[in-house]
Amino acid sequence: VIKEIWEDIYHVSAGGLKGFLIYFGPFSVLKRKSSTKITRRAIAIGAFAASIRLIERIYYRIEQYNPDIKFRFQQPSTDEELYKKGIKNKIKSLKAFFKNINESPYNIIIFLKNFFLKLKCLLSIKHIFSIMFNFVKNYPRLIQGMFAMTVALLIDSSISSSVFTLWILMRVIRFAFPFKSYLPSWTPIFFLCLSSSHVLSSWIMAPDELDPLYLKFLNVHGGHDVRILRYLGGDTERIPPIYHCPIVHPDSSHISFALRFFKDAVTRSLKVYIPISLLFFAMSKRRDVTIFFENLIRSTLFLSTYCTMALCSGCLLYNTFPGWNRLKLASHTWVAGLAAFFELPSRRIDLASYVCTYALDGLYRSLKKYKFLPENGYPLIGKLILILSVGISLCYWKNLPSLISIWLLRIGSTPKSGHIENNNNENDNDNNINSNDNDNDS
Repeated sequence: VIKEIWEDIYHVSAGGLKGFLIYFGPFSVLKRKSSTKITRRAIAIGAFAASIRLIERIYYRIEQYNPDIKFRFQQPSTDEELYKKGIKNKIKSLKAFFKNINESPYNIIIFLKNFFLKLKCLLSIKHIFSIMFNFVKNYPRLIQGMFAMTVALLIDSSISSSVFTLWILMRVIRFAFPFKSYLPSWTPIFFLCLSSSHVLSSWIMAPDELDPLYLKFLNVHGGHDVRILRYLGGDTERIPPIYHCPIVHPDSSHISFALRFFKDAVTRSLKVYIPISLLFFAMSKRRDVTIFFENLIRSTLFLSTYCTMALCSGCLLYNTFPGWNRLKLASHTWVAGLAAFFELPSRRIDLASYVCTYALDGLYRSLKKYKFLPENGYPLIGKLILILSVGISLCYWKNLPSLISIWLLRIGSTPKSGHIENNNNENDNDNNINSNDNDNDS
């Protein structure tokens, strides 16, 4: 027993240390210093990873010492036929219920009588504990994720920012949406174009509606003095209106400006993607040099073309219709999203989710700006959404990057027959999660 306790302590402590270092190390290097904020966030992430491992070990020990208790670790099914069948059955039950009431009004009295009798039984203490225990057995991953996120929020409440909450929520929608095959293959491109039009028009006309860190990223990769662009969009009532091209590229033609901008954009993109690609190449189990360079080239071409199309597409529009406003910006910046065709289909979904997150965050900030929502928002509701979203995303742990699910959280790695869908070694888990670590978003 003492040996098992020490094994569990080591397992949980290792998770906490990995969670701390995976945040503290990179951010201390990037900031070139360690601050209280970075340390507190790193401790919160370490506590999150340790809590996940702790609950995992508790599940394992309960199953080990009481074989009659079996937790349901299977990932929820997203089979479209099952969803259709379930919806049809519910509709059929509702139709039968209303038909029964229409035949005789007294049936509703009988229904209410039976309902309150069942409610009386359900409210008994014994039955409440039975329901709670069955819920934990049927949804252990949900409880595991919600508990761990609650611990992290108690240590650092700033984790529940609107951007992070929306990002987790977007991933949950991706995992749990049952009718994916009904969506056309260009759906991610469509949402990326739609989100880009909102984000890029906000970047010029309403920068206060964007997340400050993302705004800084856009200022760097915009490749142009943002003060000039905001001057062009600053007064929409100028008579005569100011033309776009003589100010943006006064000494060059449209084509030479686009080529020069694209060349500079490639340099800026390589500065972003080379360190990221090297980091994930070092952590990947499949160190395939061909895949490394392919992903690097695809990502660099995407970001370079995205920025070039966003800015240079304005030359055609503003020469024909001079003068800037937010609607005009949105009407041409959407074409930047078409650059995602350079990426692999799996990566397009990640990019669409990423940009959609900031577009939704921009809408949320604009609602607060124009007093449709309180200035502080609803922090408690935001925290509850984040806790629930993390719990649901953990139910779909096979869809998480293996760096998170296997290396950090060690979900499903307990060597016990029958535990976690009878997966007896980590290599099986790795193969089930992703065939290529490099396809995971950073």
